[in-house]
Amino acid sequence: MAIKISGVTVINNDAQLGAGLSSAYDTISIGSTATITNRELYYITGAGSSITLPASPNPGNEVVVVNGGAFTDAWVLRNGSNIMGLAEDLNLDIEYASINFIYVGISSGWVIT
Repeated sequence: MAIKISGVTVINNDAQLGAGLSSAYDTISIGSTATITNRELYYITGAGSSITLPASPNPGNEVVVVNGGAFTDAWVLRNGSNIMGLAEDLNLDIEYASINFIYVGISSGWVIT
C-alpha cells in the first residue's frame, strides 16, 4: 500500500518518505518542560518532565506524547483546554506509553486515541 498526496507517493510499502520529507512528526527530546505545537511528537527522556499542549488549538490539531522510560512523574498540561472533557492535567505515569491527542472542540477538548 502507498500513501499519496495530490498523486505523489509520500510513503510506499517500504515505509520510505518522499523527497523533501524527513518525518511525519517533529521529534523533540526533553527532560524538563516544553510547549508542544500542532503535529509534533514529544519524547520524554527524563523524570519530572511536563509537556504543555497548544494554547489555541483548532479542531483536527494532533500531537503525540511518548513516555520514553520508567518515568512516573511526567505530566501533560492542558493549557486551558479540556482533556477528554475534563478540566484536569494528565499524569503520564505508564512506562513507555504513547498517547495521541486530537483536538475536537471546546467541550471535549483533546481526546486520546
